[in-house]
Amino acid sequence: MEGVISNRQLSDTLLTASGLDCRSTLKDNSPIAVGRLSFTTLNDDIQLHVSRYIEQKQSSNCTMLSPSVNITVLLRGVLEFRIGMKFYRFDASAEPIAFANIIAEPETFTRYLNRDQHIEKLTVSVTPTWVRSRFGQQVEYNLALNKVLALPLREESLTLSQTLLSAYPLTTPAKRIRCEGLTVQWLSSMLTSLFHDNLVQTAHYRLPSKEDVEVKKHKIMTLLEQDFSLEEIASQLAMSLSSLLRFFKTHFNSTPKQYIKQHRLLKARHALLIQGLSIGEAAYLAKYNHVGNFIAAFKRQFDVTPMQLIKQHRRVSN
Repeated sequence: MEGVISNRQLSDTLLTASGLDCRSTLKDNSPIAVGRLSFTTLNDDIQLHVSRYIEQKQSSNCTMLSPSVNITVLLRGVLEFRIGMKFYRFDASAEPIAFANIIAEPETFTRYLNRDQHIEKLTVSVTPTWVRSRFGQQVEYNLALNKVLALPLREESLTLSQTLLSAYPLTTPAKRIRCEGLTVQWLSSMLTSLFHDNLVQTAHYRLPSKEDVEVKKHKIMTLLEQDFSLEEIASQLAMSLSSLLRFFKTHFNSTPKQYIKQHRLLKARHALLIQGLSIGEAAYLAKYNHVGNFIAAFKRQFDVTPMQLIKQHRRVSN
C-alpha cells in the first residue's frame, strides 16, 4: 500500500498477507497513515514488513499473533504496542534501535498509533520451525516463552536494513529474489545476535494500572455471570485463552473452573441467608442439577452443609 492508508486497507492487507484479522478502535474507514506500508511473503517461513509513513490520528488496532520470531529495526519514530498485558515503548529519536518479539504461544498484539508520528521500520517474521532447522536445539530455551528482547544493532545489520527498505516496490522477479536473499542475510546477522550476543536483554515494559486490572476483572465476572465460555470471554477481551488463564492465576489465585464454582457457591450462600431461598432453589442458582451434589460441594467449600449454615445463623439471630 502506498499513499493514503485507511483502516480497512490495513485490515484487508493483514488478512491477505498473514491470515491475521485486525480489529481497530476506529469505527469508520478514515485514513490512519500516509506513506508506504507493505507485507511481503517471501516464502512459507519468512515474511517481510516494511513501514515508511506518517500516522494520521490516535488509534489502536489489535490482532492475534501466531508462534513466530519477529525482529524489528526501528530507524525512525516511536513504536508503542502491547503484548498480552505488557506495554512496550521503543524510541528511535536519537538513533536506530532493534528488538525481537518472540511468540511461543498465540497472543494478542495491540499497536498504538499517534497523530503526526513518523515511522520508518523493517520487521521480518520467521517461523519457529525455520529457526530450529538453522540453529538446532540450542535455541529451544529461547523459543519457549513469549517475550520481547532489546537487541544490539550492528553496522552490517543497519546497512542491510536500509538496503531492504529501499528495495521496494518489488516489481520484477529479479528484485523479489534479490530481496529474499538480502532478507536471509539480514536474518543471519540478527538471529546470531539474538541467540549468542550477551548484550541482548529483556525489554522494559509496563503492566496495566490497578484501575485497568479492576475493570478487566469486573468485565470477566460479568461475562461469567452471563454464562459465556472461556473462549468467548478471551475473544471479548482481545486476549488469548492462555493469557486469560494466566490472568486468572495472577488476579483470582485460581483457575477459571475453580473460580466459577466458588463464585456460584458464594451466590448460593447469599441466597440461602439473605433471600431465603430453599436448598433446592440455591442448588439451581449455582447450576447444580442434583441437590446432593450441591450439598457435597457446599460442604467442601464452607465446611458446613447448607442446612447447618441456615441453623447456625438462625441460632445467632435468636
